[in-house]
Amino acid sequence: MCGTGELDGGTAGPVARGGGRPPWGAPPRPGLGPGRYARVIVVARHVYGADSTRALVRRLRDRLIPSARFPAGVRVEVGGVPAQGVDYLARAYGAFPWLVLGALVLTYVVLLRGFRSLVLPLKAAILNLVSLGAAFGIIVFIFQQGHGSGAILSVPATQSIIPWIPLMIFAFLFGLSMDYEVFMVSRMRETWDESGDNERAVAHGLERTGRIVTAAAAIMVAAFSGFVIPSTSTPCGPAS
Repeated sequence: MCGTGELDGGTAGPVARGGGRPPWGAPPRPGLGPGRYARVIVVARHVYGADSTRALVRRLRDRLIPSARFPAGVRVEVGGVPAQGVDYLARAYGAFPWLVLGALVLTYVVLLRGFRSLVLPLKAAILNLVSLGAAFGIIVFIFQQGHGSGAILSVPATQSIIPWIPLMIFAFLFGLSMDYEVFMVSRMRETWDESGDNERAVAHGLERTGRIVTAAAAIMVAAFSGFVIPSTSTPCGPAS
């Protein structure tokens, strides 16, 4: 993390303990003039996406910097990858619950109009939420917390999940589940309109769509397996 401050006076560049400039401190950039900017680099103990690192960013912004009592006119900002991650999470996931709610409401209205049933759209929405929560829980349990990731996939615990992955999972999972839902229930509805027999409609609908859905799922599993199977090749050659 980097803290950049715009100063009225003093020494530009990083300041080490004791007031001296460390050897890695860069001099002031040309054109800015001396005494305008200073940069302090703070290295966290954990990975940039860990909860403790995000808590450090919030503590810097909310407590430590305001309590430092910088002179009037000094602007202090917290940057770097951890701070960018906190800002991204706040912006992307601030509206995420409303996005999920909007998708559920729109799905319910469309299925209500298509199937003329109050129960089927509600069941589809509830099952989608359950499957979405299960997917998120498995990812956190295995990859973030590391329960079995090393033994199964030879991947250590990540301590965090890349922020865009839950958004991608929601888009894929919700879209595909609703696609298959409409595909299967449509066949059942056609049979029920012809015969009026509920058991026959369910059995016939599953019979006509089961193989197609299973084949599509197998293709997706094979395609996405390339993202989870670790690579054992060494492009640079064996280590000496």
